[in-house]
This record gives sequence, structure tokens and C-alpha cells, in this order.
Amino acid sequence: MPAPKLRSLRSIRTVRSLADGRKARSRAGALLELSALATEKELLGRELDRWHQRKRDIETRLVEIAEKERRLEAVAKAAPVAAAAPPPGAVPGELKVKSFEY
Repeated sequence: MPAPKLRSLRSIRTVRSLADGRKARSRAGALLELSALATEKELLGRELDRWHQRKRDIETRLVEIAEKERRLEAVAKAAPVAAAAPPPGAVPGELKVKSFEY
């Protein structure tokens, strides 16, 4: 019998899919399954909290970037572009060329 064709990540069997397929046949099995569900619920809650915190951090950074862009645009519009100053001790119009020999 050929193996089924995998179409996406959802086709991959995981521990979660195995856990969903098993049925508690005893009181101990039911308690074990409840414990596993509680653990998964706790982990997902923590992941959601981290996601919310990350979202807040990203939104804060986007606001900081927007403020910085406004400040820089104001400076760019207000200040005229000046030519670069020559280095100290340079003679205007004289170009110094250095050559190196090895």
C-alpha cells in the first residue's frame, strides 16, 4: 500500500494529533488526559501572553520610528545642504595624491 501523499504541514502527524485520537478508558486515563490538556492550556496561555507583549513592543517601536522620521524630515527641510568642509591644513584647489609601493 503506497504512503499517503503529504500536501501541507497539517498532514504531518504530531504528538497532539495522537493525543486527540486516544480515548480514556479508565479513571486514571481520564485524569492523565485532563492533566495533559491543562498543561497544553497553560503553555498556550503563556504563548499568547508573549505574543501580546511582543505586539506591544513592536507598536511602541513603530511609534518611536515615526517620531524620529518626523524630526529628521523637519531637519532635512529646514537646513540647507552645505558643502563638505576641507580637512584642516588643506590648501583650496590643491589635490593631494598619495601613492604606496610594496
